[in-house]
Formats: sequence, structure tokens, C-alpha cells
Amino acid sequence: MKTITLFLLLSMVTFFSAEAHKYKSGHNRAHVTITIQTFYDELSPYGDWVYTPDYGYVWRPYFDYPDAFRPYSSNGHWVNTDFGWTWVSDYRWGWATFHYGRWAFDDYLGWMWVPGYEWAPAWVSWGYYGDYYGWAPLGPNVYAYTTSNWYAPDPWWTFVPRRHFCSGNWNTYIYDRPVHVTNITHITNVYVNNNNYNTNNSWYYGPRVSEVERYTKTRVRRMEVIDSERPDNTGIRNDRLNVYRPQVDGKRNDYRPADYRSVEQARTRERIQQTNARTNNPGINRTRNSSQLADSRNTGIKGETRT
Repeated sequence: MKTITLFLLLSMVTFFSAEAHKYKSGHNRAHVTITIQTFYDELSPYGDWVYTPDYGYVWRPYFDYPDAFRPYSSNGHWVNTDFGWTWVSDYRWGWATFHYGRWAFDDYLGWMWVPGYEWAPAWVSWGYYGDYYGWAPLGPNVYAYTTSNWYAPDPWWTFVPRRHFCSGNWNTYIYDRPVHVTNITHITNVYVNNNNYNTNNSWYYGPRVSEVERYTKTRVRRMEVIDSERPDNTGIRNDRLNVYRPQVDGKRNDYRPADYRSVEQARTRERIQQTNARTNNPGINRTRNSSQLADSRNTGIKGETRT
């Protein structure tokens, strides 16, 4: 089996762009403020909360095949907006988990989402190798800088041929062979959010649109962003992208989920093997009564089907 070898030199990284671009956003957020408790309450029907020593409360979605789930790969796609490449998720909870906080992978818990306070079009690291664009979730406590000594682990990356990056069926072109990352060219053009006093509210802009157009041989449309006041009114409608990006109040730290488990209760008996990058279809996102704490990984209990 042919293997793409991606060289990641910690001491010598060739950057695609080391320039920090400042974009003055003309978008004014809807006047909505939430707290971390909102995340706990809104996500509980679609997954379980686990208390971890390292990250506090983390969330895992319910799926038929949970080990196949991959953040920023399963059930979504990229669109170009004023904020850079923006991840559009088809999950009801995508407004939170792909635009706030960070994702991390644990060998016995799988992918878990760590809540956060800052919004971004996507919290990912970008790169390329040869004819492929690649991206991977930023880990907890990792921020966007033009120079960084943090690199996403090998299995976190998704690679797609540049010419298919904007294809409607882009996920069928995901590179599906083992990838060993030892040297990668990172795309580090940073979007500096001038409308937010928090210096941590900056993100990687991603591949330059002009370059994407050159490889795809098509014009990439910049989609207008419309701020929504409700999480159930998001996604693409009438050729515009509706986003729900409320301010998250961080004044209190005593919030907690109504139901949660300890790491010991939630861990699987066997180590979870991260799946092939193309095997990113976890099946239907399931809901379950928040009082049912049995884990579908261990018990096979599916709960109610999402409607």
C-alpha cells in the first residue's frame, strides 16, 4: 500500500505564509450572550458529558459508530466567507462544537470537545503536502500564531486533493491510506479579529482563495455571513450563511452539566483505534434522555433517533 510521507520537522518548518493579516470585519454580532451552562444544556441531548482531570467537563456525541466520527470531516464542508474558510456543519450542535472550544482525542474516550469562550469560523490548523490540502483540529489551549511549536498528531489530519477541495462530494476524495507526518508545510496566515479585545480570538485563515481557484479551475464565491439570534437558524439559506455566534460570558466558573460521568465510568475497555480518514461516517447522531448515563460504546444502547 502506497503511503504518503509527510515530513514534519520541529526544528525547521517551511511556512507557506508567515504574515499576520488583519481583516477589519464589517459584521456586527447579534446582541446575544450565553454562558458555558448553555453549552452543557444544549448539547446534553446529543451526547454525554464527562469530567476529566485535564480539561474539566468534555462532551462526546452519540453515534451509531462513534469511532468513525472525525471533527471537521464528518457531515460538513468548507465555504469561503469574510472570516476565511468556514466550516458548515450539518449537525444541530455544530454551531457550538466547531466554532467554540477545541477537540482532543483520548485513546479510551475517543474524540471529545472542550468548551471555550471565543468564536471562530473553525479552530483548525492548515497545511499542505504536494497536491493535497490538509487540516486538523487545534488541540486544547492551542492558539493561532504565525509561528508555533505545536503540531497536530498524525491521525488528526484530513487530506484532500487541491482540485477537489471545494467539490460537493469532497469527502469521497479524502486520502484513505496510512499517513505518517514527519514534515509538513503549514499555512499560517492569521486572521486577527480587530472587533474583539481578546488576543486569543484569532484563527488561521486557510488556503488563499486565489490559489484554490487556480487548482480547482473555478471561481470561489465568497458567501455572505448573516448573524442569527437562534442556534436552530444556522446553515446556508438563500445563498447566505447564517451563523449563531453569541458572546460567551466567562465571569462565573461554577457551571456544570446536569448529568455527567467520571473518566473511569466513561472509558472503554479496549483502546480506541483512530479510523481511516475516509471512514468518517459515524451514522445517525442519536439522542438520549439525559438521565441515562449508560455509554453506547459499552452497552450498545442507542436511545432515540434524531429527528
